[in-house]
Formats: sequence, structure tokens, C-alpha cells
Amino acid sequence: MTRNTGAAKVFIINRVILSLADDIMYTLAAIYHITYFGLNPLQLVLIGTAHQITVLLCEIPTGLISDLYSRRLSVIIGIFLIGGASLLMGLIPWMAATFLPATFPLFGLLLLGEVIRGVGVTCISGAHEAWVTDEMGEKDTGAVFLRASQLAQMAGLLGMAISIALSSLALHLPFLVGAVVHGALGLYAISAMQERNFQPVAPGDSKWVGAIGHTFGGGLKLVHGKQVLMLLMVTAFFVGAASEGFDRLWEAHFLQTVALPQVGDYQPVFWFGLLNLGGKLLSIAALTWARKRLNTGTDRQVSRHLLVLSILHLLFMLVFGLAPSFLVAAIAFFVITVVVDLKRPLISVWINRHVGSRVRATVLSMHGQMDAIGQTAGGPVLGLIGTATSLRVVMVLVAGLLTPTAALYSKAFVQAELIESQAEAA
Repeated sequence: MTRNTGAAKVFIINRVILSLADDIMYTLAAIYHITYFGLNPLQLVLIGTAHQITVLLCEIPTGLISDLYSRRLSVIIGIFLIGGASLLMGLIPWMAATFLPATFPLFGLLLLGEVIRGVGVTCISGAHEAWVTDEMGEKDTGAVFLRASQLAQMAGLLGMAISIALSSLALHLPFLVGAVVHGALGLYAISAMQERNFQPVAPGDSKWVGAIGHTFGGGLKLVHGKQVLMLLMVTAFFVGAASEGFDRLWEAHFLQTVALPQVGDYQPVFWFGLLNLGGKLLSIAALTWARKRLNTGTDRQVSRHLLVLSILHLLFMLVFGLAPSFLVAAIAFFVITVVVDLKRPLISVWINRHVGSRVRATVLSMHGQMDAIGQTAGGPVLGLIGTATSLRVVMVLVAGLLTPTAALYSKAFVQAELIESQAEAA
């Protein structure tokens, strides 16, 4: 296998620009949805549900295609699809003002945009990590994933500043700029990404259909045969169910339950920008520390880190739901943001360590699909509960959904410790 020494640089640049664009578009997206479209808690969650159903349906097919045909092409297509979805969502006010009838359901265009974005996300999900792991080799990916996450958080700071500035002019502008950024990144990926260590199965090959079944079956067999992968899949379901309620409703919780501080003429755009900015800065600091201090060389070490982070996630989610003041809610929000950003690269490292090259993108896509199943199952229920009762109830329920994850990581840690102790004794 030829080692592609430039793959790490390209991977990091892709991750950084994707993060920049994501923060440009979504830092204040909820304000756009609530203010311009007037969405209620259920509708806010249904936007995420449309996205997650798409992910649920497309994760495995796109993972199989990237494992059989090209990880590079899958990533590039995904970048352009997300850019197209952003363009659509940014043009809705213009379309409503020019040619759409007054009775046209604009909410439907938001849902369509999330469907297109969902397909794009699944094209990148798994394929990007699988591509760089193949090109570099498995040994060095842990440091690269943490470095990419760290720099992506830094890029997110710029993205937030751009988002706040654009939103102060018009709430739909961040989506238009995000579309331009994705288009530029797609052109860069076409020229910079190389695929030297991947052997595709040609679509015209008589073995193509058999290869699909073999690859999917191989990934499924590997997951069933390795308890650590099964634990990660089940955990992804509960994390997905919990995250959909939090990700879609935390802004509404601040607006309608906790209440934003009344200081001068500061508008919600300022406070949400400040919250996102604070969370991003803290995540950068945490990832910088983790990259230097956290040892991810063994399953025991990774599972220990994930267990501690999961307990913190659960506890501070409960604090967020019950927070009596803006200050307490803000502190809990910051901790939750840092914990989530630390968990992602650790999970990627853990999965890649247990999966071979041929089914790597497929297994990573299975993990993403389990997260999508959780979000699809939990999102609408939490949205209905929030509409019928209160957002405090929703956030407490989110904390309850995180409880099994701590138990599962505890089990994984005990198993890893036992296995490594036995290996050391032998």
C-alpha cells in the first residue's frame, strides 16, 4: 500500500471548510426558522426528522457505493449536494416574494432542503474517514481526527462571526454564503483528493451485485461478531434520540423557558451568537488539551474517556432542563457542547480500529444510520411532548435517554479492561 502523505492535509482542509460553512449556515438557523417561518416546537423537530429519515434511508446505500466504487467521488458529490440544499433554503424568501403564491407551504421547501442535505451528508459520512484511513494507514488516524476536530472548531469561530454579521442584515443570507463556500470546497476536493489505495469494483462488472451483498453482509457480520461495535451501535441509537430534542429545541428553550437577559437593546441574535461562540471557544480549548493529553492507544483508554464524557453529558443535560436562570442554563449548554465535540473523534478512532478497509465506510455508515434511527424515533415524540407540555419536560426526557449510554460505555470499559488485563498476564 502506497502511503499518501498529503491525505491528512486534504482531510483536515475539507473538515475545516465544512465546519466553517456549517457554522455560517446553522449558528442562527433556528432564529430564521422561528422568526421568518413561525415554526412551533413540533415543526422545528420535523425539519430534523426529514433530514434524519433521509439519512436513515441513504446511509447504507451511500456507504456501500463508497466502499465499492469510490470514497473520493462520494465525498465530492456530498459536498455539492449540501451546497445545493443551502442555496435552496437561502432562496426561499426571494421565491416567496417573486413567483410563489401566497398560499404556498414554505415549510415544505425547508423539508425538501433538509432531504437534499441529508443525502449529501450520507455521501460524506463514513466515506471521508474511510478515505483518509486508507490513504494514511490506521496507525496515525487518531491524531489526525483530533487535529481536524480542533481546527474545525477554530474555523467555526469565523463561521459564527460571519453568520451573526450576515443575519443582522437578513436571516437567509448565511445559507446563500454557505452554498458558495460548499461550491468552492467541491472544486478544491476535485483537484486535491487522490485515491491511491482503494480498489473499486466497476459498476459494469458481473460481480457488482454480488459485491454489494458481500460488502453489506461483511459489515453486518463484523458488527454482530464484535461486541464493542454492537455496543457502539446501540449507544448511537440513544444518543441520536436524545440529540434531536436538544439540537432542535435548545434555542426555543432559552427563548420560551429560561428567557434571555434584558440588557440594553441586545437582540436574540446577539445572545445566541454569544452562546455558540462561547461553546466553540471552550471546545477548541478542550480538543487542544485532549490532543496533547488523552491517550487513545487502547480500547480501555478510549472507553474510559467515553464513559466519563457520557456521565457528564447526562448530568449537565438534566441541569440544562431544570436551570432556574440564564447563567445556569448557559453553563450547562457550554459543558454539553464540549462533551459532544470530544466524543465524536474518540468514537471514530474506536470504530476504525476494529474495522477492515473493505467494509470501513459501510460500518461507519451503519453507525450513522443507528444515530439517524434514534433521531427519527425520538424527534417527533419529543416535539409533540414539547408542544403539549413544556420544553423543560423535553430536556429532562433527553437526559433520561442518555442514561443507557453511560451504562453501555461502562460495560465496554469493563470488557476492554478484562481483555487487556488477560493479554498482559499472558
